[in-house]
This record gives sequence, C-alpha cells and structure tokens, in this order.
Amino acid sequence: MQFSIFSSQFSLRTSKIRMAGVLSVLAILAIINTPSLDIVLRLVLIISSILLLEFVFWKVRGITPFLPSAGVVTGLIIFLLASPEAPLAYVLTAVFAAVGIKQFLRPANNHIFNPAASGLLIGGMAGLPITWWGVGWGNVPLLVIILGTGFVSLFTIRQHKIIFSFLITSLIVSTFYLGSFEQSVNQLLVGSFWFFALVMLPEPMTAAKLPLSRLAYGTLVAILPFFLANFTLAIVDPLLASLLIGNAISRLTDKWNQT
Repeated sequence: MQFSIFSSQFSLRTSKIRMAGVLSVLAILAIINTPSLDIVLRLVLIISSILLLEFVFWKVRGITPFLPSAGVVTGLIIFLLASPEAPLAYVLTAVFAAVGIKQFLRPANNHIFNPAASGLLIGGMAGLPITWWGVGWGNVPLLVIILGTGFVSLFTIRQHKIIFSFLITSLIVSTFYLGSFEQSVNQLLVGSFWFFALVMLPEPMTAAKLPLSRLAYGTLVAILPFFLANFTLAIVDPLLASLLIGNAISRLTDKWNQT
C-alpha cells in the first residue's frame, strides 16, 4: 500500500523531482571531479539520515508518510555545500537541524525557513565549514546549474520575479561596492552564486508568495549579504544568513498583504 502511495506521487513533472534530478547530476559531477569513496559514503549517509529523520518525525507528528523528494533535495544541497573534509558529527548536526526545523517550526502548519540553509547555518555555528565545493569548481557545474536548475525555477515553479529582482539588484549593488561593472560581472559568474539564485532563493515553500512580496524578497536578499559580511553574526555564510532573514520577513509581508 505504501509503495503505491509513493509511486502515485512520483512524477517527473513535479518541481521537487526535477530539482532532485539536477542536483543528483551536480553531486555525481562533484564526485567525479574529486573521486573518493569517503565522499560517496558521505553522500549516502546524508541522504539516508535525512530520510530516516523525516519518517521518524512524521511518526512523532502523526503524519501519513509521503514521497520525501524535498528531503532528498535538502540532503543534496547539504552535501554540495558542506566541506567534504568536515567531521561527520558537524554534518549530522546540519542534517538534524534542517529536518528538525522543517518538521517542528511550523506556525500555521507551514515551515518558515529554507531547511538546507537553516541546517547549514546551525552546522556552521557548530564548526561545519561551508565551502560550496560541489557547485563552484568550474564551468561544467555552472552550465548545469544555469540550464538545469534555471529551467526548474523559471519554467516549472515560475519564480521569475524573485530571481530577476535578485540578479539585477546583486549586479547594481556589487558594482557600487566594487567600483567596477566588469569586476561585478566576473564575481557573479561563479557556480555558487547561481546555485544560490536558482536553487535556494526561490524554494517555493519558504520564499515570498505574493507578487510585490516576491520582488521585495529578491531585492532584500541581494542587498543583505553586503551588510552582514561586516558582522560576526554572519561569519558562517552571509548568503545563507540573508536567505533566512528574507524567509522570515517575506512570511510577515505576505501576511500583511493578505489582510
């Protein structure tokens, strides 16, 4: 019976399945670029730990199990961003935090914060190095990110307002910050930047929902890293910290605009 439930939920047309597929390609490419049995085992451990926690927490909450495609996406993001040389205890801290916050911090029965970002930030505070190693090593992952995840975010979940407001604001603010348009463009042409813009920022459950809120959300998250970089609060990763602040503010703005 449970198999039939999972199989009925499996469709290549769903955004989570498509995103999981593209992220799996990125993970395979990262492993090929840095071949190691330890890295392969680390990926298996991350994904299996997340799926186990999902089922355990569903049981605790009395939730009927469903296809955990979002959990797979979260696991792949943690794998691609957390240093492959980090102690497993730190990685598992990020995994537990990601699933725990998603499952239990749910006002109005919806989680607020991007699970992968919140898990990585808490893991980083515990000592986990966040290096974006699996998405920033060359032009191959950059191409896969722009074409693959860009297709999902722009054409499947249609997060144009968020993505383009973020990209335009990032380019403008970076140009003023660096004092050079050319340097700004070069700085933004890296896999980690596009991974953030096309995968983490527009995640539909935690991003802004209403049209004006979406524009404000993308703009705010583009500006915040330049301010947070100067504060010790964000030494772990200003981009991730900015995303979580944006998640919280967008929830408020959506609520205000609906009243």
